[in-house]
Amino acid sequence: MRKWDRGHFFYKLFILVIIITSLSVFVTALVLTASNAKTHVNRINVQVEDDVRDLHKKFQLQLMNMESTIHMLSLSSSVKNLDVEKIELEMEEVSVISPYLFIYVTDETGKQLYKTYGDLIDISDREYFQEAIVGEVNYSDVIVSRTQLHPVVIYARPVVNNGEIVGVIAGAIDVSYLSELNGVAMEEGRISYIVDSSGTVVIHPNQALTEGMENLSDRPYVKAVLEGDNDTGQYIVDGKKKLVSYMPLEQLSGGVIVEMEAEEVFDSVDKMMNQAILIILFVVIIGATITYAVVKRMSRSLMVLKEQINKAAEGRMEIDIDEDLISGKGELSSISRDFQRMVKKKSTHH
Repeated sequence: MRKWDRGHFFYKLFILVIIITSLSVFVTALVLTASNAKTHVNRINVQVEDDVRDLHKKFQLQLMNMESTIHMLSLSSSVKNLDVEKIELEMEEVSVISPYLFIYVTDETGKQLYKTYGDLIDISDREYFQEAIVGEVNYSDVIVSRTQLHPVVIYARPVVNNGEIVGVIAGAIDVSYLSELNGVAMEEGRISYIVDSSGTVVIHPNQALTEGMENLSDRPYVKAVLEGDNDTGQYIVDGKKKLVSYMPLEQLSGGVIVEMEAEEVFDSVDKMMNQAILIILFVVIIGATITYAVVKRMSRSLMVLKEQINKAAEGRMEIDIDEDLISGKGELSSISRDFQRMVKKKSTHH
C-alpha cells in the first residue's frame, strides 16, 4: 500500500479541499457572529439610552410639578400678604395634592413664617434664599435640611407684592423619596442615578450614596454631563469597563446617568464567539470526514487507472479495471472506458 507523502495526489487534494472548506466556514461564521454581536451591542446601547431618557422624563416631570405648585402659591393673596393663618388653610389643600412636597415661606430677612412641619428657623445664610430674595428663581444643590436632617433638593422663588419682593417661598423634596418616586434601580447590571451641578448624587438606588451626599465629579462622564454633553460611551471606573449613557438635567444644572457593567455586554458577545468556534470545529470535522471518504475513493480509482496505464505501456494488454469504475458516470469512468477501448483496439491489431 502506498504511503502518504507531500507529492501524493490524495494528500494534496484532501488538504486543498479541507483548506477551502475551513476558510469558507470560518469567514461565514465570523461575519455572522460579528453581525450578531454588533446587533446585540447596539440593542444594549439603545436600552441604556432609553433608560436615561425615561428617568430624565420622570424626574423632569416631578420638578415641573413642584415648580408649578410653588409658582401658583407665590401668586396667592395669602402668600403675597404673608398671612400665616390663611397660608396654613391653603397649605392643607396642597398637602393633599402634593404630599411629598415640604413647603415654607419666609419674610425678606430669611426668617421662616410658615413651614409644613417642624420648628421655624432662619435660612438667610442659604444660597438659594439669597438668590431668590433678589429676584432669581433657582434650584439648590443637594443640601441637608436642618429640619428633616436628610438630603433635599429645594426650589425657591421670590414672593412679590405690589411690585416689591417681600419674602421667599420654597419647596423641598427629600431625595430618598425622589428615588422611590422615579423608580431608579439596580437591575440587569444597570444603575441609574442623578447628580446635581456639583456632581453630588441626588438620586441613586444605593441610599448610602444619597444620604452621604457622594460626589462623583471626578468621573469623566459626570464632568461631561455637567458641561451639557449628551452621549453614550465606554469608560474605565475603578478598574472596570462600563457602558455609560448620560443626559443633562437643566433644572439642577446636573444630569441623568445610567451605568452598565461592560462585562455584562461583552460576556454575551464572547459566548457568541465561543459558540461560533464550536460550530466551525464541528462543521470542519464533518466536512473533513466526508471529504476524506470522497477524495480517498477518487484517489483509489486514479491509482487503479494509473496502474493499468503502466501495464499497457509495458506491452501487457490484459487490463483489470473495477466494473464499478467502468460503469460509472463520472469523468474518471469515462476516461477508464476510453482507455479500455484503446487497449482492446491495440491488442486486436497485434
